[in-house]
Amino acid sequence: MPFLRDLNELHDLLGSLGPSIEAIIKRALNLEENRLGSSNVLLEDPDVACVLDMVKEKLSGHIVSGLLEPSKLDPVESTLENINRILRASTKKRPERPPPLVTKDQLLKEEREKMKSLIAETMTHVLIEKGRSDMDDYDLAVLLCKVIENTVLDDGRYVMPPRHLQEVTFD
Repeated sequence: MPFLRDLNELHDLLGSLGPSIEAIIKRALNLEENRLGSSNVLLEDPDVACVLDMVKEKLSGHIVSGLLEPSKLDPVESTLENINRILRASTKKRPERPPPLVTKDQLLKEEREKMKSLIAETMTHVLIEKGRSDMDDYDLAVLLCKVIENTVLDDGRYVMPPRHLQEVTFD
C-alpha cells in the first residue's frame, strides 16, 4: 500500500492517529518483506479500515476548517482520494470502536519504564532536598530496587547491583 508513505508525510496533521498509522505501516512493511503485494490483506482488516476512516474524517476536517497550509492542500486531497478508493475496495465490516494497534504489553512496558524513571528522578530530588546529596550511585540503586521491589513495576529485571560497579544503569 504505497499511499501509506504519503500518509506518513502528513503525520503532523494526524494527531493521535499518528501511532495507529505507524503501526499499520509497520505491519504492511513486515508483510511486504515476506512477499511482494501481501500487504493488500490489510484491506480485509476491519480495524485498518476503521483507522483509515478516522484519518479520512480528520483530514477532511482540516480542509473544511480552512486552516490547512496551502502547500499541504494537494497532498491531503490526494491522500483523501486514495483513502476513499481503498475504503471502497476494503471490507465493509467496521468495528464499533477504534482498534488498539499497539499491544497492551507494549504500552505497559513503555509506561512501566516511564514510571521507573520518574520514581528514580523524584527520589533523587527528594534526597537532595533532605540533604542526602552525598549518597553514591550504588546506594541510590539499592534504594530504587527496594522501592520498586514487589510492585507492579517489578518486571523481574531489577536486581541488586554489584557493589563494585561505579556506574549503575537500569536498562
